[in-house]
Formats: sequence, structure tokens, C-alpha cells
Amino acid sequence: MRAAALSIAPAVLPAGTVKQIERAKETERILSILHQWGIHTLGQLAALSRDDLAARLGAHAVELWERANGRTERILKLVSPPESFIESFEFENEIETIEPLLFILRRFLHQLATRLNTIYLVAKELRLRITFADKSQYERIFKIPQPTNNEDILFRMLHTHLENFTSKDPIVAIELEAQPSRSVRQQFGLFETALRDTMQLHETLARLVGLLGADRVGTPVLEETHRPDAFRMEPFAWEFGHPEPEIGHPERSRGIPMRNLKGNIAGSLDCAQDEGVNGAVRGCVPLR
Repeated sequence: MRAAALSIAPAVLPAGTVKQIERAKETERILSILHQWGIHTLGQLAALSRDDLAARLGAHAVELWERANGRTERILKLVSPPESFIESFEFENEIETIEPLLFILRRFLHQLATRLNTIYLVAKELRLRITFADKSQYERIFKIPQPTNNEDILFRMLHTHLENFTSKDPIVAIELEAQPSRSVRQQFGLFETALRDTMQLHETLARLVGLLGADRVGTPVLEETHRPDAFRMEPFAWEFGHPEPEIGHPERSRGIPMRNLKGNIAGSLDCAQDEGVNGAVRGCVPLR
């Protein structure tokens, strides 16, 4: 083996670390003296007398001598970088059919499921990104109602969506990302029951959205208006339980419930004066 040369590489130190700069300068000074003595390798430094080195060059030279002899212990810090679950592929030739796309997605799901199973996690969300020949991109996020690593279930979600997918330009690249989470376990109340097959319901709703449109499938929510029977459709929420209101944003208090009245019912309006009133007024009496 080649003897390791005694040298110090120039380091980029953060601003304000005066102590580190001073230690680096002291190390350079000691190494220059050692080079003048003919000490150029770690073996030559380790062969010197510790006491003589301390008497001539000081405590910092002793630290270098201990490192050369393997007597210095430094605890290693275990750092786990954040792991991303992303699979991507660029096609050599532009594709215009769904079959090659599904083949690649099936392979992506197998790789992602294997990696998630290794660390005992499940996929709670899938993000599909498709790149077209004109550099434009299409992105779709799939919320998984019941987090799972089942490849068949996840593939059916993607297949159901891509059955009705059309594009003007051919596809040149595809990317699939999985958001990991721990397995969700929920305890229901005495009179609550879970869905028999959550994923089957999700697939059925996805097919209905493809046939009818996203604005026609969901949960009806009443509009804040005086118009009778006014509502809008919102996508189904798959989160368990009810989220707690955020601090500083208290839940909006509900007003007095209004009753929907069918048909024409005669009524009267009492006001202080008739200015600004549009339409016919049956009666107007002063307020007391």
C-alpha cells in the first residue's frame, strides 16, 4: 500500500468560525515543520516519540500523532437521508396508445410496493405525471381511501383513470410517485360499521366520474344562499374521523336554520321607511 502523505486539503469554512480557522492554520504550521524534518507519511509521524513531539510542537501536534496511531475515537452520527419513492421512465419512441403506458406502470407499482414492504409502510397517495412531446405535462393525484401496497388494487385505480384519458400529443416520459404512511387502524363505535370493500366503492365511483363527469359525482353540500334547494357537489372525503379546528381559526358558528317553504305564501314586510325597497310592499309601519 502507498503511504498516506501528510497534507491538509483547503476547506471552505463557514463565516464566523474563527476557532476552526485558527486550528487549520495551526495544523498547517505543524505540517510545514514536519516536512522540514523529513516527515512526509503517517508511518513516519507515528514512529516519533509522543513526549518529544509534545515538548517541541505542543498539544495540537500530539492530537495529530494520536490520529496517526489510531488512538483517537470519534463517534459516528447515523444520518438517514429522506427516502423518495419515485419511479420514472423516458420512452425511446413516442407512444400514442395506452398499452405501453400500462406495462410501465405495472412495473413501477411492483418496484414501489417492494420498497414499501421492506420498511413496513403502505402507499396512501399516488401522483402520476405524464410528459408529452410538446414539453407539456399532465399530473393527477390519486387519493387511496384505504392505504395499501396491493399491486392489483393500485393498478386498477390507474387503469380506470387512463381508460378515458386522451391527449393531443404523444407521450415521451412518465413518472409515478408514492406517498408512504403507516398502516391505518380505526376503532369504530358501538353502532358504527366499516365499508365492506372500500376499494371496490372507490373504483365504482371512479368509473361513474369517467362516465358522468366530476361535477356530477360526490357529496351534495348546501350552498350559503337563500335560493331553495341550492347545493354543489364535492368529492368524497376518505379521511377517518373529523379533523379538529386549527388554532386561531375557530369553526364557523352556524346560524338559525331556515325552513324551505314550497309554493307561494303571502307575507308582509315591516320597515322604518320605504326608501331603498324594491318591489311591492304590503304594509309599512314605523318601528317603536
